[in-house]
Amino acid sequence: MRVLKLIFLCILLNYSHAHAIKVPDGAVFSAKLMDVESGEVLYAENTNALLNPASTLKTFTFYLALKKLGEEFQYKTQLLADTKNLYIKFSGDPTLTLQNLDDMFASLPKKKNFLVIYLDGEIFGEEPYAPGMPVDNLKFSYAAPSSAFSIDQNYIIFNKVEGANFVYQPSNSFDFLKLRNRAIHREDALCPLELFATGVNEYTLEGCYGAKNIPQKLQIAVTDPKKYAHDIIQALLKKHNITVQKIIFGKAPNSATVVAEHASETLPNLLRKVMYDSDNHISNSLVRIMAYQRFQKPASWFLAQEFLKESVGELGFDPEKIQLVEGSGLSKKNFVTVDFMTLLLQTIHKDPDLRKYYYTATTTLAEVFKNADWEGKLSAKTGTLDHVFALTGFVMGQDGKVYAFSFNTNNFLGSPKVVKSSYEQILKDLEA
Repeated sequence: MRVLKLIFLCILLNYSHAHAIKVPDGAVFSAKLMDVESGEVLYAENTNALLNPASTLKTFTFYLALKKLGEEFQYKTQLLADTKNLYIKFSGDPTLTLQNLDDMFASLPKKKNFLVIYLDGEIFGEEPYAPGMPVDNLKFSYAAPSSAFSIDQNYIIFNKVEGANFVYQPSNSFDFLKLRNRAIHREDALCPLELFATGVNEYTLEGCYGAKNIPQKLQIAVTDPKKYAHDIIQALLKKHNITVQKIIFGKAPNSATVVAEHASETLPNLLRKVMYDSDNHISNSLVRIMAYQRFQKPASWFLAQEFLKESVGELGFDPEKIQLVEGSGLSKKNFVTVDFMTLLLQTIHKDPDLRKYYYTATTTLAEVFKNADWEGKLSAKTGTLDHVFALTGFVMGQDGKVYAFSFNTNNFLGSPKVVKSSYEQILKDLEA
């Protein structure tokens, strides 16, 4: 038996030595590749290093959502009324659209006069951004604020039309986010196109477009989701000829009657967007709704962190050995180890339902590496931030076994192309 163990150890050492990762100078690299059934480790390097996981963290959000919320979960946004007032109970639904709200108002009974309309967003705390969110990214759609008041994911798309004019896309007559356009058409390397927040839900675009025939498209996040919701509701009231004396923020009473309701897609469809589309808005909303259900109070980011810490412990990992502050992977304050990520993958693989939903929700390695040879060889989640490239998932070896892996490189400059190539080489060795 001792001889067999020594032989196996030599195989692992030779594997690691022959196929060591090549990463840029100064980068920090961590990796683990293991047989998901037996737990035997084929490749391990720097496994206890605390690195930013970027969007591979969504794998944990995926796991928690199915365990805590269940596959039948749906967000439900409600329109309620009593004899005097109208109430909109927002659920934090990250997929709620202006059209959904429009349809709810259209279904109201004939009574069109109310004293007050209350906008209820009590389910979440008011902080729109988790700790450590990169300030430079907050003006763009992928880092739009997380809030109970989420409408069209709290961003607006502008398309450039004739000349340098921008319009809403899709076009409508509502003016919820103002864009002042001062950019010009000129080829000038020292005149970058820049977007500046100049007020509450107001932006100014300056600099140069470059060539006139290059299409421009901006997906701009709102800066204040409460004001955004207020302005939209005000516009919808006017559209549907509903009169109220005032609009205020407050909690809907239990005595109010539901007069209209919108339900989101069920959880598996939402998780497909989380994993395949890497949707940050849905990811963070799910973590906050789980924190709300756990503590039964408005889900602040502090409570979200407490929920995540508790959940790490429930998974069987020491919560003092990692740090998680939100669910999307956007924050610079998230730190995990590849030991944690492979434990998570092992747990997912051992549960038939979790495994089924994981493979349905994730991208294939063929798409990650742009290589058809990986088609059908299972799935993975990528993670990319400035100076970060991570990859976590499952791969099938030539022996027919399933292997869990987590690779992560932080602190490099330039393109992750070299890092990605090195990751692929390690996985290809399973085919040898």
